[in-house]
Amino acid sequence: MKFNTLAKAIEIFDLFLKNRELDVYEIANPLHMPKSTAYAYIAFLKDSRFLDIADKPGKYKLGLRFLDYASIIRNQLDLTSLALPHMRKLSKLLRSTIILTIHRGEYSCIVGKVEHDEGLVYIRNIGDRLPLYSGASSKIHLAYMRDAEVDQYLSNTELKKHSKHTITSRSKLFEDLKKIRRLGYAFSNQEIDIGVSGVAAPILNREKQVVAGICVVGPVNRINRKSLGSIAGAVTNCARAVSRGMQYAKGC
Repeated sequence: MKFNTLAKAIEIFDLFLKNRELDVYEIANPLHMPKSTAYAYIAFLKDSRFLDIADKPGKYKLGLRFLDYASIIRNQLDLTSLALPHMRKLSKLLRSTIILTIHRGEYSCIVGKVEHDEGLVYIRNIGDRLPLYSGASSKIHLAYMRDAEVDQYLSNTELKKHSKHTITSRSKLFEDLKKIRRLGYAFSNQEIDIGVSGVAAPILNREKQVVAGICVVGPVNRINRKSLGSIAGAVTNCARAVSRGMQYAKGC
């Protein structure tokens, strides 16, 4: 789908914010679109389950495809609401910034963030995406993917350097992922941003699948191999607490 086609489809969806059911004229006229073009869009969106036939003859309504996306958003909101109280406690304990990430495609995405007055001013914000192969908050997702999925991801991904500390060797990355699985947490030293280190642990649902990661980020003089033991313990304890909440929460 081309960009202008996608933009027009979004304009069609927006029309349904005012009226739950629309006919072809109620779609074509506000968008200054020929009726034949409107029918073409309707046919495509109907085939894709974004639109459906309404009860009234000649009318259309939003399709069940939106429920698939709504379910994802609902689970993200449930996850964030469960995690935030624990993230605040961890932030206070470590006097650092804490982020919550989920895996989406070739990236990890920040969906929660708690900052501390004494912590690093972390430039990444909610909604920002990070490559799966670099940084603790991302590698915690990559490490728990199936080997076949990791192979497929790496075969389609160029391991670009974000700093001189970024791991760009596949063999070294595989060893790092094995270590993460063995230890139960990920550590990164300036792999994305110079001067910034991180420690992340996985959040598990009731099927013991990784659904998110909790990560503390801070300056290298505070998060380093000397302090790693105590920090990793605090982060993994936080992740376990959120995991317990996920496993008891309805639908998680």
